[in-house]
Amino acid sequence: MDSGYDVAFLAHAFADLPIVLVGRLRSERVMLRDAGPARCGPKGGRPRKHGGVLSFARPDSWHEPDVTTVTDTTRYGKAEPMAWDRIHARLTHRGPWLDLAKEELPCTAP
Repeated sequence: MDSGYDVAFLAHAFADLPIVLVGRLRSERVMLRDAGPARCGPKGGRPRKHGGVLSFARPDSWHEPDVTTVTDTTRYGKAEPMAWDRIHARLTHRGPWLDLAKEELPCTAP
C-alpha cells in the first residue's frame, strides 16, 4: 500500500477480517507508545491512554527498537528497517476518522 492510504484506519476498519495489511507511513507521522501499567497518582484520576511520543521526523524521539535488521540491496545500498512493538498512531478528527468526530477516537494498538 502506498503512503497515500491511511493504513491505521484500514486496519481498524478491517479488524474483523483475516487479513494482514502492509503499508508505508508518511514521514511526518507521529506514533504513541503504550501507556504501560496503570498508576494511581496521589490525587487519583483516570489512567493514561498513551505513553511517550515517537515522531518519525525526529530521530531523537525514537526509543530503542524492538527489532532491527540490516540488508544490502543492489539498488539502494544498505537498508536498516526498525520496528517497535506496542505503538499506535496518533489519530485526529479529520480525513477518514471524520465520521468519528463526535465519538472518542479508538486506540489502534494491537
